[in-house]
Amino acid sequence: MAQQRCPCKSGHKVISWSEREIDNWLFELGYETIYEPEVPTDDGRLIADWLILPQKGLTKPVIIEYWGLLRKENRAQWVNDRLPRYKKKKIYKENLYVSLEDYYYVSILPEDLILGKNMIVEKLSNLK
Repeated sequence: MAQQRCPCKSGHKVISWSEREIDNWLFELGYETIYEPEVPTDDGRLIADWLILPQKGLTKPVIIEYWGLLRKENRAQWVNDRLPRYKKKKIYKENLYVSLEDYYYVSILPEDLILGKNMIVEKLSNLK
């Protein structure tokens, strides 16, 4: 059975309501993004959550990953079961992303969402 996708203001269809919030904030802030792009690495290609191409003062593309399964409360059992593997995947992907000299990398955690789109502004302004 195909996973239900959440429509966004940008036209993207994302996999969760939290990703929808992030995508909508990026759109409202005027960033053009690519959802689930392939990012080339020495180990092959990885699928990121978003890619922002250089714009609005950003001098390199920005890889954005939302680590939604790392929420601290009210986790479903299937999330708890997957968590060890998910944390290893996070470490693996982040190590690769930060090694890419031609890209910036931004990590978003569930607790970051409480700050709304100001969180996006802050994280991206730290890259300029």
